[in-house]
Amino acid sequence: SEIEAASEDLARRTESAAASLEETSAAVAQINDRLRTGAASATTTVGRADQAMVTVGTGRGTAEEAVAAMGRVADSAKGIDSVIEGLDKIAFQTRVLAMNAAVEAGRAGEAGRGFAVVADLVGQLAMRSEEEAKRAREQLTATQNDVELAVGAVERVDGALVGISSDVSAVHELLSAMAIDNQAQAAAVQQIASAIGTMDESTQQNAAMVEQTSAAARSLNSEVRVLGERADGFRTATSSAPSAAAPIRMAKPVTKAPAKPRAAAPEPKIALKTTQQPSERVYQSPVKPLPAAAIPALVRRNDEWDEF
Repeated sequence: SEIEAASEDLARRTESAAASLEETSAAVAQINDRLRTGAASATTTVGRADQAMVTVGTGRGTAEEAVAAMGRVADSAKGIDSVIEGLDKIAFQTRVLAMNAAVEAGRAGEAGRGFAVVADLVGQLAMRSEEEAKRAREQLTATQNDVELAVGAVERVDGALVGISSDVSAVHELLSAMAIDNQAQAAAVQQIASAIGTMDESTQQNAAMVEQTSAAARSLNSEVRVLGERADGFRTATSSAPSAAAPIRMAKPVTKAPAKPRAAAPEPKIALKTTQQPSERVYQSPVKPLPAAAIPALVRRNDEWDEF
């Protein structure tokens, strides 16, 4: 019947909807897992960014210490330069004194010859002292230049570390925001998954109810078919022997005068006529078969079930 067909069609559609909801629930669960994994990765990256910021801060501290040490070396070099300058002056004065001593020894003649030799040696030592002082000053100047270059390099490194620290701080903020967003998205997807699970459960229940309705429709269709066959049997029996069944007549009750009540009249007898053998006697049922219009229309249209 149409009810049975509509019920089966609705059952198929409900099962298809349940399968689609199950697939959607599985997909949402996968998205939820990926979001949770992303949130965990973002949290881990935030921790790594914190460690990087600490490392950069340590590097900046080391660079600042190096700059300070280079400054102290530069100051020490300046002090050494002043010492070398003093030694150079002493060597120059010693050389002048040696020259004066040589002059005086020459004036003394043979008596000052030995003193002249000593004065010459002292002059040579003074000249060597001046040369060594000059070399030391050159080395010290080169060292000062190298120290200044090192200080500049360390300052540039410190500036780079400042930029790295700023960038790491910005990345840290972005990762923190991403972690918060991922957690919020994971919570929202979890709510969606819960709602889909509830819908899936309701759809499964609807599918079970539709299956029960379909079974009831099939049972009702079977009963209606049996009733129709029985009604056809009654109509066949009535139409096969139109003259065999005499109309049922009820005997009129006999009434007496009120003064003389008597026993009630006997029950009326049904007169039956048959043209068949006694063993094949056909009785006419007092119940007339229902017309086709009296049977309620239990079948709806299929398009009404489609709108369910």
